[in-house]
Amino acid sequence: DLKISTNHYDLESHGHGESYHPSAPPDAVIYPKNENEIVDILRLCCRQVVDDITTITNKNTEAGDGITTVEVVSVIPYGAGTSLEGHLCFLHSGNGSDIDEIVDIPTSLFNNPGNDISDKFQKVRVKRKGGISIDMSFFQSIGEVASGDLFVKVGAGVTRNSLNAALRHT
Repeated sequence: DLKISTNHYDLESHGHGESYHPSAPPDAVIYPKNENEIVDILRLCCRQVVDDITTITNKNTEAGDGITTVEVVSVIPYGAGTSLEGHLCFLHSGNGSDIDEIVDIPTSLFNNPGNDISDKFQKVRVKRKGGISIDMSFFQSIGEVASGDLFVKVGAGVTRNSLNAALRHT
């Protein structure tokens, strides 16, 4: 069960770090528990516009110029850090009025995973549809310490205190 929150406190805390930047909260906070859930979330956050008549293979072209329109939800990961540079601020949220940006994206976003995408890109018109925060707090794995270089691989949800406690007797 994927936890999704639109609670005011969660939105405010995920839209503001330790910097002086004003709060710009996301539309929702999602708490994935594994990498597969993150992949599914990201695929849903960038999808081709489809209506009842137009299929993905026929390409919906809202502006009539042959360029596919793609709905994009801004995504910002939220880890155990503090964000001192304002990266938690959602600058594109809500109204979806920004549809004139045309970019190249990998075709793998619309095809089956595992395809060779080394040089397969397509031009798309971006229609922004708000923003979500992916909270990485469930990713709390702490790997083994490499004794030679004191390197340890940790999950994005590991806090300084939990890492210190885990390494105390090494």
